Amino acid sequence: MNNQGLFKDNQGKPYIQKWDGGKKYRLERATHMPGGFFRIPLSMTLASRDSLDKNFILVCERGGGGRTFIEWLNKGQNTWEKHSLQSVCDLLEDHPDGDGRLLLLDRTQVQENTDDEDLTARLAACFESSSWRSSTSKLICLTFDISNLGEDLVFSSILNRGHIYRLPQFTVEELQNWVHTLTENVLSKRLAEDKVTTLAREVRWQTGGQPKMTDQLFQMVEVALIQDPKQPLLELFKSQSNELGKNTHLAHRWKPELEKLLLKRSLRLLLESYTGGTTKKSTGNFTYDEASLYLAGWIAENPDGNWGIRSRCHAKWARMILGGRL
Repeated sequence: MNNQGLFKDNQGKPYIQKWDGGKKYRLERATHMPGGFFRIPLSMTLASRDSLDKNFILVCERGGGGRTFIEWLNKGQNTWEKHSLQSVCDLLEDHPDGDGRLLLLDRTQVQENTDDEDLTARLAACFESSSWRSSTSKLICLTFDISNLGEDLVFSSILNRGHIYRLPQFTVEELQNWVHTLTENVLSKRLAEDKVTTLAREVRWQTGGQPKMTDQLFQMVEVALIQDPKQPLLELFKSQSNELGKNTHLAHRWKPELEKLLLKRSLRLLLESYTGGTTKKSTGNFTYDEASLYLAGWIAENPDGNWGIRSRCHAKWARMILGGRL
């Protein structure tokens, strides 16, 4: 455990999930073609910095890895410029082709005036121009809020020719590396792969592979394991997951975006169904509401291969929000 509140790797640095040694980043594509036509199951993409689409919307929840992704972007040879709606609009009106720049439109940091229709209309027009479409410039629009994907002119103009991606939830295979790091650091040993898989599946059930929750759970298990190294690991992960579920500060951070979605009655009823234990085969037909709940971080494919509520913690917190107890 460290005073930065981060699980550490075997070199004492914050543990960062990496793909292809840090050369690539795994993204979950939620559309099967430009225009906002959602697809579930998802298309998993291992993207290098150079292979990223020209423009796309990137969704995550608070604590969902947005900062880590931006840091990864800027470890390449080229720098991505972070912009607000106003600054990127000013830039593209002065330089319609983007001047070959790599632009990150960050819609997560500042509470925007969504009534500023003039600004969003001007920026949408920039994205629709032939100068932008034929240029070498690129743009990523990062957002927490997907409640107005269909109405927001900026989102709509990006989707007209681009995809929606989501930052990843960690898979069982990826979580196995976390388990190996924990046991090697604290117990100085490497467990058999079948035991590691069992533990990784438990973590996935409890956290859904959500990045912040995963990091917090491994910190909690690490502290408990240092105090008593003889504790059975599976039971320790279960007990610490229960403690994690009692800490609702993450749910409080996610609540504003979810409450916007819950204004739609069909979506509220759907989330109630999923929190009640409803699951769906990956080969089933999925609705726009289900795609919205996936993008917002509340449903996902579980370790058994079915789609359901993202984790046991998510189920508990969703019930609290639905019931007005959070």
